[in-house]
Amino acid sequence: MMALSNTATIAAALEYAKENPDYQRLQSLVKTRFDVLQNVESFKAMAEKLDESVKNLKAQLEKWKKEQDELKEKIAAKHKEFWNKYSSYIQEGVWSSEDYVDDELYYLDACSIAYTSARPQISYDI
Repeated sequence: MMALSNTATIAAALEYAKENPDYQRLQSLVKTRFDVLQNVESFKAMAEKLDESVKNLKAQLEKWKKEQDELKEKIAAKHKEFWNKYSSYIQEGVWSSEDYVDDELYYLDACSIAYTSARPQISYDI
């Protein structure tokens, strides 16, 4: 038998059913309520599974975030190691000037200097 929560409603329904034994609407409503209660139970089970799935996904996401942070730290360490090793070579051809207002002009002058510097010279000072 189905589990009904409101005893007054059950009593009224049973009394009505005794008075009207062939009443189809009551039978239909009782069946509908029974089906709804079964659906509620199945939806509760699905909700619990979904909650567990969300919990697992959040745990996986946290794990990936930690891994990502570790990788970012490793990348930063590699960048620092590279910079410490090669900065003297890189900085040799670097300059900065407050005369440049436009980044395009700065870039074009840098290209011009790079083009000039890349050509062989007649004599070299060692």
